[in-house]
Amino acid sequence: MTTRTRKRKTKKTKKTTRKTTAKKAKKTTAATKKTTKKTTKKTTRKTTSKPRKAASKPKAKPRAAKPKARKGRKVKPKATRKAKPRAPRIPRGFELVPGQVDARVKIKERLDATKAALDLIELESRVYVHEYENGQVDGEIAVTVPRGKTALEVDQELEQAFQTLPLGLGRGYWFGLGVRIGFNKEIDEERSGSARVRGMDDLQMYYRRVNTPNMIDSFLREQMIMIPGAEDRFKRKIEIVYIRLHWNPENEKPSR
Repeated sequence: MTTRTRKRKTKKTKKTTRKTTAKKAKKTTAATKKTTKKTTKKTTRKTTSKPRKAASKPKAKPRAAKPKARKGRKVKPKATRKAKPRAPRIPRGFELVPGQVDARVKIKERLDATKAALDLIELESRVYVHEYENGQVDGEIAVTVPRGKTALEVDQELEQAFQTLPLGLGRGYWFGLGVRIGFNKEIDEERSGSARVRGMDDLQMYYRRVNTPNMIDSFLREQMIMIPGAEDRFKRKIEIVYIRLHWNPENEKPSR
């Protein structure tokens, strides 16, 4: 072999060695890059990921201890007591008299029935019932005289609505008829001498026992004598016509 051919071979071998070393270096750098990427990813995952909390178990409520039962005996639950209805309390110094409750009920029913009959005719009326400590019971129905009607006409309507029959009111009941006349302080300076009820002069007849002849006679006297005489004397219009019922345990005639 000549020197030229030897030189050429040495050059070729040097080139090939250079190429192989360059390829190996590239492979090693690429492998090191991959490994570094994997390690960095793992480290970032470990650092960024939060630790998972363990699922907390719900706390169990403490069970109520069962009552220990003796052998052969059963434990019964406690029975709740029902509240008993209390009777209405009577105020001190006020004692019910025998027959007082019955009298109050009868008087109230009779006056309410009269008021219902007057409501059908469109006449305004009010019912009052009052009890006293000594056992007496008073009831009243007062009818107002509207415009366009006279006291005589209203009293006749009251007589028909109340009726002249006892209707359950026995011997111990009393009745009295009356009227009330308006009072003006500016015009009427002098007192009439009669009693005053709610700012009006009150004129009432004597009490009489509840029976048919007495009631017919009292209504006639009121319509024929009392109403025209009161309007002529006081020169004022009658504003209210009323009837009172009374009961007392002594069965005595009450005063006006």
